[in-house]
Amino acid sequence: MKKQSRRKFIQVALVGVAGAMACPSLSRAGEKSTLDNLLAAYDGESNTQARYLACAKKADEEGYTKVASLFRAAARAEESHITEFARVIKKLGGVPKAEVKSPEVKSTKENLEAAIKAETYESETLYPECIALARSGGNKDAVKAFNYSKAAEKEHVGLFADALAKLEEMKGGTLTVYVCTVCGFMALALPDEKCPSCFEPLNKFIKVV
Repeated sequence: MKKQSRRKFIQVALVGVAGAMACPSLSRAGEKSTLDNLLAAYDGESNTQARYLACAKKADEEGYTKVASLFRAAARAEESHITEFARVIKKLGGVPKAEVKSPEVKSTKENLEAAIKAETYESETLYPECIALARSGGNKDAVKAFNYSKAAEKEHVGLFADALAKLEEMKGGTLTVYVCTVCGFMALALPDEKCPSCFEPLNKFIKVV
């Protein structure tokens, strides 16, 4: 398979796995540069943030108010990733830009399932590949940015999966979620001393309901 065709095939495959979650079409090591991956991640996370806000609105409409809180918290976590990717992109001489598309929103159950699928793929495949490429090029800032997202997305998967498993219990009331504004780590209880992911102090956390 020619290189150009192979690149197009990889991009299409990644979009297919990510589905409607606007997961960034990042490249495998050797296909693109780390700056390309950072730009794609910035665009992807920007679209994911928009989708989560739309999913939160839908969850409220369906009465799953606790799920709405979870989606709002996830949107705030993605904002942290967007900020970090933008910082590294600028440091490398690039210009962060995103084409935020109108998100396709389905039922809350389907939205949770799509979020779990997309964030599992990001944490287990996409970001590890980007980390490997950035590490091979000695780009410590990019490695840190991708690691922040990789670790946070893994936590998000667990929270989304738990919400899906007890969906009927997520109706009514609100859910308080603590979000680290540095790395996007999310938890239902404030950590004891510092963020377990980026090790920043607790004053970096905010409450989202």
